[in-house]
Amino acid sequence: MKCVRNELVPKNKKTSNGLIGLLEYRSNENVNHPDNMYDMYNERSKRYEGESITANLFKKIYGCVEESSDTIFNCWNYFSMFARGILDVFYISPQMAIDKLDYIFKGYDELRILFDKFADLHHSMANFMPAPRGYNGYSFKNYTHDGKGNYARDNDFPDIYYKRAENDFPDIYDWINKNKKKYSLEFFEEYKSPWKDGSANNPLNIKGKEELEGFIQSIKDAITCLETRAKNLNSFTNFNLSD
Repeated sequence: MKCVRNELVPKNKKTSNGLIGLLEYRSNENVNHPDNMYDMYNERSKRYEGESITANLFKKIYGCVEESSDTIFNCWNYFSMFARGILDVFYISPQMAIDKLDYIFKGYDELRILFDKFADLHHSMANFMPAPRGYNGYSFKNYTHDGKGNYARDNDFPDIYYKRAENDFPDIYDWINKNKKKYSLEFFEEYKSPWKDGSANNPLNIKGKEELEGFIQSIKDAITCLETRAKNLNSFTNFNLSD
């Protein structure tokens, strides 16, 4: 598996590899997101238009394109929890993180290596999934679906969102279960983060040995899920997503 952030959206400003590259990406004014199914957003018509490079790759991998897509594991959210715990702050911007990166990882060299790997996988094809319309949230008349990524609830952790969906978004919960094999979505059940609904956005307690160990293991487990998913997707296509 490799980071394909620059290849998927050539119009975006080029970024480095590793964690610094992900932070650069989040600091930039991007034309489009690598996991987006559409080529552009028309400000005048307020509609998405065209097909992205990612959408064309989805057709080759899955044989079809759904109405939406999503990034499965959000490396930034893991890093933000760690960095805010180190700095003892409740907010950190990507640029602040870049400026303080050496300080943040002082004494955590192995974790920095792990984050570099995880950050590259963030924008790999194995970390992008087809999704139904409204998966990331929408509002229509009197109905609002906050979607995956609600900072105060699941904070983009797939296992927490999956548990939420069973009660809060049963139509999407059913869609996930129906398409679990078709799109290799087993991670929704197989991955187990240390957090619960409503507590997945707090700064990490760095001094808590058990909490820190659980945090590191959660990153390793996320990487394992993506490596397994890449192998599954290889069986769908002639593309080798493990490279």
